[in-house]
Amino acid sequence: MKPLPALRDTLLKLTIDLAAEVGVERLSLRQIATAAGVSTTAIFQNFEGKADLLAAALDQAISLDDALHDQLRDEVFPLVSSHLGLADAIATYVQMRAPRREARFVSEVLVKLHDHPQCLGALAAWHDGRIAFWQDLLDRLQAPSSLAVIIARYVLMEGIYAHAMLPLGEYRMLLFETCRALCDAAMNGGGSAELGSNVSAALGTVPFAVRGPALPGASQPVAEQLLDTAVEIINESGMRTLNQRALAARAGVSGSLIAYHFGDMKTLAIQAIWRALVQGIPTQLDPAGDSSTLPKSLEEWLRILDAMLEVGNDTASGFYIGVSQLSAEACLLATRNPELMPLIRYLRSLEGWGTYRVSRSIPGVAPHIRRDHATAFGVWIKAEALLRNAGISHAGKGPHGVQEAAAMIFPTMKASP
Repeated sequence: MKPLPALRDTLLKLTIDLAAEVGVERLSLRQIATAAGVSTTAIFQNFEGKADLLAAALDQAISLDDALHDQLRDEVFPLVSSHLGLADAIATYVQMRAPRREARFVSEVLVKLHDHPQCLGALAAWHDGRIAFWQDLLDRLQAPSSLAVIIARYVLMEGIYAHAMLPLGEYRMLLFETCRALCDAAMNGGGSAELGSNVSAALGTVPFAVRGPALPGASQPVAEQLLDTAVEIINESGMRTLNQRALAARAGVSGSLIAYHFGDMKTLAIQAIWRALVQGIPTQLDPAGDSSTLPKSLEEWLRILDAMLEVGNDTASGFYIGVSQLSAEACLLATRNPELMPLIRYLRSLEGWGTYRVSRSIPGVAPHIRRDHATAFGVWIKAEALLRNAGISHAGKGPHGVQEAAAMIFPTMKASP
């Protein structure tokens, strides 16, 4: 039977919409067929299978996303004439994209790209298009061209946070503060300190809580073993693979034992996600760590950060690769699991806290780097880690590197590169 264009379009739209609701990994052809009022046979008459359907849906989502960018280019770009206007444009961009299903679908596929390698080329081209979008605006402002890559990275991770946090007033205040700090540092040398709102400083006061909300009985040995095993699963293959059957098999227990200690699997998973995200923090980022180990120069600190973007065997190496992936997965999961929202709020409010702490130990740097500058860098480096993990970004010179990003985001780097 020849595929029907109208049905094909319906299947693509439903794939985008349903993936935004249940997650790409939980989306089944049966769900899509049921929503479309057809059999799964009709899907196979239009697509070779789920992989082909997801790739086609991604192309459709990117096309819709391109249309939004065209709208913003026409409506917003002519209104931007300064670094403050650019900051408002970035914040507006994040707020307008975050609720859209196609944007959420792109984020879903990007964060889970290792499960969908057929989508790599399309996502790499999509990200290049986002860089070109910001380059167009920066050309109008005669701003540094390398800033386009920094902004494209920043809004990628900020947009993932926004999928979950956009309805929160505190998040919107954080968003505007961070956008102002990024543009102030890159285009104004950090000269707009009087415009800082200190939102991140006010929220980031309890760093790195090892546990989430207290759970009855969670301190018992068996419960601790279950949590540790759940963290192992999350660290090995992501939180999307954590389920009762996998946990019970790995731990060698029955599902009823999980229910006995935690009530249900969702409660255990939330606690395990908290643990997975805060365990293994490098000494330099740990507020309880030995302060004598803190770097004493920007050069030393940037070398350490480079290592945190690489997969290695020591504690610090690859830290951002793992924590960025888990943070992004948690943000996407929180949109359909409100119990995770306290964790997402916690993570976003502490972005850049470790970098800011380190900056206090470096002579000549502390007076120049504000908490909001460090926040912008913290969001950027998580996006860089996500893209490297996906195979879209690679280490090297130019705006892809840590030093080049720091030179844009930390005002002091202007004076001492």
